[in-house]
Amino acid sequence: LGDWLQGPYVYKLFTFYGFKESQIVILYVAAFASSIVFGTFTGPLADKWGRKKMAISFTVIYTFCCLTKLSSNFWWLFAGQVLCGIATSLLFTTFESWYVHEHSERHGFPSEWIGITFSITTFWNGMIAIFAG
Repeated sequence: LGDWLQGPYVYKLFTFYGFKESQIVILYVAAFASSIVFGTFTGPLADKWGRKKMAISFTVIYTFCCLTKLSSNFWWLFAGQVLCGIATSLLFTTFESWYVHEHSERHGFPSEWIGITFSITTFWNGMIAIFAG
């Protein structure tokens, strides 16, 4: 839910800090670009270093991402947006792969349940996005 809610509020924060529209665009593009670049590495890193470690890394990286929002310095915010992009990549890869591993390898549940679980979570993720506005 927090990932869906942050977009408009971060924009409002950036305008409150007095940034121009063109600067805000750069900050948003920094987040999306870093997600694209680092997103290609998060899955293999989770396989190499472990899904749980990468999930914990997500929380640490996202914490720093959020802390940078306390500054009105453009370059601190830029660095924070890059961290947000990395964290978003981890959010949408690491936890899913951790779930699949736990589901299949550790608990031995039927593999058919994975698709059902992802269908339910995708549906509710979309509903939350709609309700969040």
